[in-house]
Order: sequence, then structure tokens, then C-alpha cells
Amino acid sequence: MSENFINAPIYSVGDNFATRGDSSSSSGSGSEFRSYEYYQYSNSNAAEYYQIGEAAPGATVRNENFHYYADDTTGIVRDVSKYLELDVYDSSERKQSKNISSFFQYDWGEETRTESSTFTYVDSTSRKLLTNIESRESLYTSYDSDYNDYALENITFSYDYSGLRESDIFSEWDYSTRWGVGTRTFQNSDDVNETFDLFTKESRSDNNSSNSFEELRVEAIGQFIVKSHISSDQYSRNGSTYLNINSEDYDQDGIIDYKSEYTDRIKGDNRTSISVYKDDFDGDGQADYINMSRENESRSGSQRTEYYYSTQSSKKPILEIVKSRTDSSGNTQTISENSVFRTLTPKHTNMGDHVVELTDVLA
Repeated sequence: MSENFINAPIYSVGDNFATRGDSSSSSGSGSEFRSYEYYQYSNSNAAEYYQIGEAAPGATVRNENFHYYADDTTGIVRDVSKYLELDVYDSSERKQSKNISSFFQYDWGEETRTESSTFTYVDSTSRKLLTNIESRESLYTSYDSDYNDYALENITFSYDYSGLRESDIFSEWDYSTRWGVGTRTFQNSDDVNETFDLFTKESRSDNNSSNSFEELRVEAIGQFIVKSHISSDQYSRNGSTYLNINSEDYDQDGIIDYKSEYTDRIKGDNRTSISVYKDDFDGDGQADYINMSRENESRSGSQRTEYYYSTQSSKKPILEIVKSRTDSSGNTQTISENSVFRTLTPKHTNMGDHVVELTDVLA
């Protein structure tokens, strides 16, 4: 998991963040193209962008990005992120391979990620992909606890282009559906060493008035599902909707231990977000802890209601309800706060099944 950056970041963790103006420059064309951009997004957040080369037959394009985040109070840089992407094009200007490296350094730990993709097309001229072999690797280390973990995914994707013409395809992301089959290995310093079968299905739709993307993902051991995931983005002229749902069976006993759901809807100047988190600690299929929040935002501010339910924090199950309001200036005020002893019905506490089944992700 090596780094091959040509440029160096202007900050390291622990440096003093300096205010400077935005700047950009570019020169040359083709393989001689060079560009640089610097943007300061706030008094504590800035980024640099480098590019060498342009997309062309037989070309290699290099992009390097550096992102800096400092403490708002002290001005000390606490987070430096580095990102490198190398894209190699064939003689027909189709992407032949893609290699990505990213390095995240914080004052409390670091993480390195790499990703490599090799593309095979249906024939020598078409932009339709036959397969994409992808490898993803990550290594995380905590300075505070000496904890570390390592993950490796190897996936082979196959593609379907129903409803698309050759003229609709410009990159590797222009497809109707793609399926991924592979493995995921996870190891950590707590002596966990696991390998799962990995299945994914991704669908895209794009037209003049709307576009959407959906991803389904399952991690399994044989036919037994351990983790499942759904995410969906939908955009139209009327607004957008985002959905993210996860379920996990930690001890692999067939009972869901954790489930989360998040939705975000935007229409005009109004935004509504809902999040639900459930944990089943004793494995009886009923949630022992639930956190649900609903937030409505508009130009005038936002209102938020949070529900906390726990069967373990006291002798009786307790439900807390907190309502708050935030004005357009960012000032937050608690409207009401109420705690009552209450046992929720199975309608609310039932953990249910995995959010994705194997049949949902198989071609």
C-alpha cells in the first residue's frame, strides 16, 4: 500500500493554518497539460488540486488532491488528506485502468486506502464494458489505543446496458446495471480474521428530467447473510431523495443485532431528514436501544425531534423525547424535554430481517 505522489502537501498535522487567497493556473495541452488550483473554503478548511495530462488516446492522466482541516479555535491543522488517481487510456480513448491511493492522517490516527481497476470492453471499438476487475485495500491505525485493522476486497463486475445507446456511454459509470461478485477479508489487532462472500448490484437511470442511482450490497458466508446495505440517490426537477439502510448480524446467529436507516428529502427550500438506529444487545430479536430523530429545515431555521428508548439504562424501559429549534443564525433552543417509563410495542422494537436478500443482488 505505497504512495506515489509527485507533489507534497503544504501542511502537516500540527502545523498552524494560514489564511491565503484562492489561486489557479494551467498550461500546455495533451500529455504536457498542467493545472493547479487552491481554494480556501473557510478559516479552517482548504484544498489543493493538481492535474497532469488530459484524456486522449494512449494518455495517462494524474490527479492529486490535498485537503486540510484545522481546529476552529486554535488554528492547528488536525486532519490532512491526500488523494491520488491515475487513469490510463487505450488507443480508442477508453479507460484501460484506474489506480487510486488515499491517505488520511489525523492527530489521533491514520488510514490508507488503495483501489485498482482493470477494464475489459465487449470489443475493440465499443465503450460498453464486459467486465471490471477491482481490488480495494485499506489499513487503519489508531495512535491512542494501538488498535489497527486491515480490509481487502476483490470484486469482478459484469455489466448490462439495456436502454442505452453507444452514444450515451462516455465513461465507466454509464451503465444500466452492474453486478459484483467477490470476497472481503477483514483482520484487526483484536485477533478477528474473517472472510466473506461479497455480492453487489448497482443500477443507474438518467434522462432529461431526473436521474437515480441505487446500490445493494450483501456480505455472506455461503448462503448465510452477515451484513446487508441499501443506498439510493434520486434527483429530479422537483427535488432529491437520499436513502441509506444497513443491517448486521454480529454473532451470526440469524438474529439482526444492528439496523440503521437514514432518509433525506429536499424540495425547494425545505428539507426533511429522518434517522433511526436500533441495537439488540440480548439477541431476542427486539431492540434494547433505539435512537430516532426527525428534522425539518427551511429558510427560517429548523426544528428537530429526537426519541431515545432504552431497556437497560434503568429498572424500567425509558423513553426520552427532546424537541429543539434552531434559527437562521444557528442559535439552538430546547423547546421541551420529557422522559417517561414506557415499554414500546414489538411494532417499534422488532429488528426484522436483513434489508437485502441474496436473490436481490444475483444476476
